[in-house]
Amino acid sequence: MSNLLIWKIFDSNVPRDLYLEWQSLFEHYGVVSSQTPLWVMESINCFGLSNCKIFFAYDKELLVAVIPLIKIERRIKGVNFRILRNLSHNHQDVFSVLSHEGYADNDIIENLCAWIKESYTNIDVICCRKLFISNHFKFDGCYSIESYNSVAVFEAKNNRLIDLVSKKLQKNILRHKRNLSEFGNVQLQVSRASNIDKNIQSFLDVENSGWKEKEKTSIKSNSKLVEFYKKLVHCWVTEEKGFIFSLALGDEVIASAMAVKFGNTLTLHKIAYDEQWAAHSPGSILIQSIFEYCDTLMIKSISFGTNPKWAERWHPQLKSLIAFDVPTNSMKGLLWKSYLSFKQIMKK
Repeated sequence: MSNLLIWKIFDSNVPRDLYLEWQSLFEHYGVVSSQTPLWVMESINCFGLSNCKIFFAYDKELLVAVIPLIKIERRIKGVNFRILRNLSHNHQDVFSVLSHEGYADNDIIENLCAWIKESYTNIDVICCRKLFISNHFKFDGCYSIESYNSVAVFEAKNNRLIDLVSKKLQKNILRHKRNLSEFGNVQLQVSRASNIDKNIQSFLDVENSGWKEKEKTSIKSNSKLVEFYKKLVHCWVTEEKGFIFSLALGDEVIASAMAVKFGNTLTLHKIAYDEQWAAHSPGSILIQSIFEYCDTLMIKSISFGTNPKWAERWHPQLKSLIAFDVPTNSMKGLLWKSYLSFKQIMKK
């Protein structure tokens, strides 16, 4: 495969016909939201990633893969290294290659790295972090880096998703729900296109409560982030892929989650709860309600997008994320390669 792919590179000014081709590839084979043209373009705008380049792989006339990369510099022990790494930011938990089903991600990445090493003289290292990949990953010149990141997922297969939740946890959540119902009616609300703006605002308000509001780390405290998520959710809901799940206590929303469904998997991008109700576990009540709702839609998989500490009591399956480095043949690339080789020897 190494000589088959033709790589074309664009910045954020992707031609309209290519954008639509990219969107079509995602609609057929996409698995995570960060592969979509909308996510990539809005990430570039929101986070000021003007140094992002989008690599399009063609096999003759067929678009087979899209990979966005960012050029950065990193100073280590007084040496500046020029690095190409996958697109990532604080609001992107997973990176995954968007590829045609007939092409293995491992082969596509190897092909891209070989092409970059031949075509670029101003790159020392090609890096990737938090890579979600289902097939075997290894090729010459690739140095795997120990990764502590993983994704918590639930795969129902022949069962219901709710059956994956332990009876003990379900019992505890039911107890909290009964206690909470003493203050008003507790119900799950699911957004629709007609009320999406109201639901987005409710989510932002809940996520802005407590310590995030005090430390100015909430989405609502950053106008660019607010615009970023509003555009994403509006698009997802319009395409009947996005959801805002809200746990209402009477007329008040006390927990909320932002989610998107691609294929047979629902990914919870963000979940938040009003801290004044923390003693009644509104977040857990909301998650269980989402599991039950997904069963009505015959959704077979739920991903938390990351693996937060609180997810442990749900006993999810953990899928590892891969990290790797590919040094180029530049002087600094060879220096990086020697450093990685030394680290591997020391581990033995």
